[in-house]
Amino acid sequence: MQNKKNKALDVLKNPMGKLIYVDMDNTLCDGTYWLDDKQHPPVNEDYANLVRYLDDKGAFITIWTARPIKAFTVTYKWLGANNLMAPIAMRYKGPCDLMLDDKCLNADDVLDFIKKHKLN
Repeated sequence: MQNKKNKALDVLKNPMGKLIYVDMDNTLCDGTYWLDDKQHPPVNEDYANLVRYLDDKGAFITIWTARPIKAFTVTYKWLGANNLMAPIAMRYKGPCDLMLDDKCLNADDVLDFIKKHKLN
């Protein structure tokens, strides 16, 4: 079961040419979406620095969010203000090599949980 997790970690070790989706809310920023320029939740510097590192190493970063379309402009401005310019994909996740998201679980971790708690 470690094989899938190791593959994901290998992407972090060698991100050149890999497509990596990074979630906005509660991942890149500490909070959920906002609709005006007056609200500016803080950037999560740990993830922001990781994104900058991966970008510097040649990864293709796509910021993913399920925010409403009307939030696009303020989201884009926030990314620019925090030096996180990357393509934004709203409400669509396609194939990728790695996904960084606060609501994500590794499939193997889910299977381990099911077996541990005898849910099958």
